[in-house]
Amino acid sequence: AAIAFSPRPLEGLLERGKLNKWIRYAILAALVVAQLLQMNFIWGKLPFVGDRGLQTHSDMVWPDGERSELYTWITKSLPPHATVVTSMPLSAELRLNTPVRLTIHPQFEAKHLRDRVQELYEFYMCTPPERVASSMAKYNASYIVLEYKRCDFSPFLLDKHPEFNCGKGDHSWSELFCPAAHVSPHFDLLFANAGYAVFKRREKPRSNFVSADLQDLKTWEKMLNRCLKDDPDECPGRIAELAVVFGSKLRQPRVSETLFDWADLHGEHDAVVQFIIGHHWDYNLNNPATAGRYYEKAQAANPNSPLIFREYLMFLELVKKDNNKVRQLLSSRRSSSASLPSVLDLKSVTLACEAAVTAKDLLSDYQWSSQLWDFSKREAPGHRCVKTNWPLFNNHEAMEVTLGQWGLFRNIFWEHSLQAELASMAQIGVRFEKYQPSLHNFSLQASFSARRKSS
Repeated sequence: AAIAFSPRPLEGLLERGKLNKWIRYAILAALVVAQLLQMNFIWGKLPFVGDRGLQTHSDMVWPDGERSELYTWITKSLPPHATVVTSMPLSAELRLNTPVRLTIHPQFEAKHLRDRVQELYEFYMCTPPERVASSMAKYNASYIVLEYKRCDFSPFLLDKHPEFNCGKGDHSWSELFCPAAHVSPHFDLLFANAGYAVFKRREKPRSNFVSADLQDLKTWEKMLNRCLKDDPDECPGRIAELAVVFGSKLRQPRVSETLFDWADLHGEHDAVVQFIIGHHWDYNLNNPATAGRYYEKAQAANPNSPLIFREYLMFLELVKKDNNKVRQLLSSRRSSSASLPSVLDLKSVTLACEAAVTAKDLLSDYQWSSQLWDFSKREAPGHRCVKTNWPLFNNHEAMEVTLGQWGLFRNIFWEHSLQAELASMAQIGVRFEKYQPSLHNFSLQASFSARRKSS
């Protein structure tokens, strides 16, 4: 079809003088219709589409905030040609986005490279920190980056040195290298967020080292002080997210409490910190009373954060069922004032979509509800909230029924209306809500910039 309907055959068929003008127009119209029908046929037959049109018609949430933050920190804080040990996937990412050297090649194709991976991957097992430090010294590596999502018992076992393989039933979590490195005299913790920890190998172990537990604040103190000095605005929120990971994913509540206490102390008036703590009490600890206090403090500290506003609104409506507070909160933001923009003027689909339902069902303000809904479906038709609430505004029809396959196709490929959102590995997006792409650059630009400065 692509060949038959290409310009050269059509040029011969529709050449002036050969056919009546109206016949040529009719042929052209028929060919256009045939092309559209063919596209529709192919759309339905493609194996990767099928019934997945609605799935494709979705905004994406990328939990990459900490990854980008790691790239930026490494580029700014480590020597440009420092040698780093980390996993193969992360080695590939660091090779692209930072100027550091890596001990593990992201795609080994030689036996000696695989042997090196086997040797260095002992850091996933119950390997003594001094042994990992010795292996790093062998390859002149001064730094190691650990991923907290893999700071647990691994199902992948080592072929070499199987004596260091450890299973959950046979060893305690504290025996793993990841937690052991935090309390080892052979390593200094330099940086940590919800996704990663960066350690520096000491040339000589600390002689005055006093053993401490991971839940002891002294274990974290040097890193926390450095974090607060280098990045005072971001640090308390970053540590609050780290506390979430230790509490909900790594199942270490005492470590989580230590980090939360520090974050709360240094972020008492920080909306991000108060929100993250409230979210943890709400979703992970199922304590609405405590969660409500933190949500309220977060909303008061930053009433113009759409994500905080939305979560607080839904908490009041669905958990506390406090309709009076819901009315007060929404009514005060129907129109903009000198200091507070209206819900619409915040220009957030995340907030407007949820507020549209409340304005209709609770406030009976159908005009405002319609304005909020029209804004939401126009700006982000692939947003998860728009898809969920679509039947409430379309006679109980699902989105794919109302729009049809061609409507979904138009939004994806013609309107280009699908969007992406940056979030945290802790599954909370508030800390990255206002970030611009230039702040955390997923490209070679940071690497090139660092190399230019060092040369």
